[in-house]
This record gives sequence, C-alpha cells and structure tokens, in this order.
Amino acid sequence: MKIFYIKIPDFLDRYGKNPLSNYALKDIPNEKRYIEHCVAYYLVKDAGFKIFDIENTQIIKENNKPKFKYSDLNFSISHSKDYVFAVFDNDNCAIDIQFMKNINLSLMSKRYNKNFYTKEEFYEFWTQYEAEIKFAHDKFVKKTIVFDTNYMLTVFGENDFDISDTKNYLES
Repeated sequence: MKIFYIKIPDFLDRYGKNPLSNYALKDIPNEKRYIEHCVAYYLVKDAGFKIFDIENTQIIKENNKPKFKYSDLNFSISHSKDYVFAVFDNDNCAIDIQFMKNINLSLMSKRYNKNFYTKEEFYEFWTQYEAEIKFAHDKFVKKTIVFDTNYMLTVFGENDFDISDTKNYLES
C-alpha cells in the first residue's frame, strides 16, 4: 500500500491552474471543488503512470467507484480544504481525510447516538465511517491518525500497512 498527498496551494504555486483541465473527469461549477477534483485526478493518474508503470491511466467508473480501465491496481481518493490524498494497493483500499473544524459536539452526539467529547473523537468516527463506505468489504485493517495538526486521516486496507508512511507526492 502506498499513500500520497498533495497540498493544493503547493500544486497551484508550482503548476498554476492551466494544467487542471487535463484532469477534469466531470464538469464542476464550483471552482474550489473543481480544483480539488482535478488535483486528485492529477495525483492518481500521474502516480499511476510514474510509480506504478500504468501506461494508459484512463479512469472509468465501476460500481460507482473510479478505477483504472487498464490496470487492476486499486485506489481511493479524498480531499478536504488544502489537501488531496490517494491510497493505492493491489487489494481493496479506501481513504478519508477531513479538516477538523469546530462543531457542535452535543448535536453530533445526538445525531449519531454516540458521545463525542472532543472534535478529534468526532472526526475519528466520521473519517472511519466515510472510508468504510468506500471500502465495502468485510475483512479490513483500519488506521486513523491526526495529520498536520488539524486533519483526521483514516485508511482501510485488506492487509496491515503503515499509515505513518504517507508521502508528499510533489516531493517524491
């Protein structure tokens, strides 16, 4: 399993907005969401080609999930605020990242019938929930960490992995 991220402001500083249209898989009218979407697919397609030697990185949807058309390599993407993440594995995998903004913990506790005493507890629950939906398999290993102080990151895989071995793609 390999986990990569791109800090969106770093991508824009390096490349600007011009190359983004090469990675748009759908029309997104909201500029922030469009940038997140395009940077995510830049990460997936560029890593697919340069790191995993996938010659044609065309992406299709299968069972409502993106996948490489010409490779069995699995991937999952997530983005929140300034970051885009992607996880790649030969087996099923899933990822979720969330910026931990301040929330009403009593309201979230009531909504999910679970006691949350800190925003970290809530976002640990939430990222695990989101990643599990993407994963959709019975057998899994899940790991969750706080990333860059204000983000919660959860990764699911079929086999054990080291979540701390997360790499900045622009520096790899």
